[in-house]
Amino acid sequence: MEQPFLHLLQTQALPIAFFVLFFASIIEYVLPPFPGDTVFLFGAFLAGRGLLPVWLVFLSGSLGSFAGSLALYGLGKAKGRDYFIKKNYSFFSAEKVRTLEGRFARWGGIIIAANRFAPGFRPFFFVAAGIARMSIGAVAVYSLISIAAWNLGIFYLGFRLGQQWEKMKHFVQVYSTVVFIFITAAIITYFAVTIIAARRKKNGTPGSGKEV
Repeated sequence: MEQPFLHLLQTQALPIAFFVLFFASIIEYVLPPFPGDTVFLFGAFLAGRGLLPVWLVFLSGSLGSFAGSLALYGLGKAKGRDYFIKKNYSFFSAEKVRTLEGRFARWGGIIIAANRFAPGFRPFFFVAAGIARMSIGAVAVYSLISIAAWNLGIFYLGFRLGQQWEKMKHFVQVYSTVVFIFITAAIITYFAVTIIAARRKKNGTPGSGKEV
């Protein structure tokens, strides 16, 4: 999926490289399966070999991520909670909307600050932040902190490992897969426990506070 972007980066034309890194980072937020981190990593790899300016790679990738995150925040805020609850999308169900809304009321800043380290779930965090009507100033600051921390790590990896492109790519892909599986399992467990507890309470089983 990322091959056309990687090919364009190898042209070494600065305007094209900026365009590729910027829009690949935006697409990663809007379409989570897109491997924007791999494109950014390749840009860092080229910078490490002296083929692209360091500042261009880091700035364009970071600005793209920032633009994508704010666009999703704006979508969540513009549509509002009622829209998403009514639509009840399979990938963003009404129950998930309510759960995220509650979490953002308590830990919104922490969630946004950690978003870059949760591949596959980043878009939902910003849509939820918009639904919860977090301050755009807070969202922007926490998003920039997260983007800077993640991109510095990816950039350092790509810049320092030189010729070992396949090893770097494999590392990032394995990390993304493991984190995605872990978070998915945690969400499924949470909903399973919640549903079981609700059924026990409804049926008046021991531990629900009702007499059997």
